This record gives sequence, C-alpha cells and structure tokens, in this order.
Amino acid sequence: MALYGVRLVINLFDLCIYRRYLEEFIGNRKTSMEFSVLLLIVCELIGSAVNQMGISWLNFVTMVAILCVYVCQYEAGIVSRLIAVLLYMGIMGISEPAGYLFSKVFMEQIVEDDVVIYYFSAFLVVIFRLAIVEVFCRRKECKGVEYAKGNQLCAGTYSIM
Repeated sequence: MALYGVRLVINLFDLCIYRRYLEEFIGNRKTSMEFSVLLLIVCELIGSAVNQMGISWLNFVTMVAILCVYVCQYEAGIVSRLIAVLLYMGIMGISEPAGYLFSKVFMEQIVEDDVVIYYFSAFLVVIFRLAIVEVFCRRKECKGVEYAKGNQLCAGTYSIM
C-alpha cells in the first residue's frame, strides 16, 4: 500500500505539470478551480490504480484517456486540444527513455533493489519532464513552431518526434 501512495504522489505531481502546460498553452479553463483539482485527483487515483496492475498497454491507454479528459476542461478547439495532448505525449516520449537510460547507467551501479531504482527513476523522470515543460512555457515560439492559444490555433507547423 505504501508503494501505491508513492506512485500516487509521483503521478499527481506529473499531472500538475500537465496542468501547468495546459494553463500556459491553452489557458481559458472553463471549469472552476475546485472542479479542476477534483478532476486531477480522480484521474490520478484511477491512473495509479491501473499503473499498480503492471499492464503496460492498459497503463498507456489510461494515460492517454486521462490527458484527453483533462484537456476537455479548457476552452479551445478540438484541433488545439489534440495538439496539446500530442505535444505533451512528445515531451513524455523524450523524458521516459532518458529516465530509463539514467536508471541503467547510474542507478543500477549504486542501488541493488529494483523497487528503489524504479521509484527513484520515476521521480527523476518527472523532474526532467518539469524542466522540459518549463522551457516550453518560457519560450512559446521555437524554430517556427507556434502553439495553440485560446480558441484560435496559431499559424505554424507542428512536428512531434
């Protein structure tokens, strides 16, 4: 049960990063702050429970569903919402392999317990994701890429790799 609590805290922190990302790039939330926080907690309780099962594909589907549900509380067109989710998944696609490599290169040399390695690496991945989101939030335009703002989609090309 303690590991579920640790996973829940890490996932809540991760969804708070997603919320920061959405507030900056889409803005104009159409729900109250209380509802937004309640939705954040409910989504992460569900996500952590699914994560606890250890089924990778179900965890991925649940994560995508949570991102899609959470973005629906913002006033933006469907294209803007879709781009916001895809960009965030791209950020996750950068940070997850980095955390895996970190755990293989450094953590396995220091710590022998696989559970400790997993949770410490997960925490470092979330911190790395926070750093990436903060860079994106501080610099909205980068190399011809413009992001969605409000109900309008800014001109530009979108690339997710």
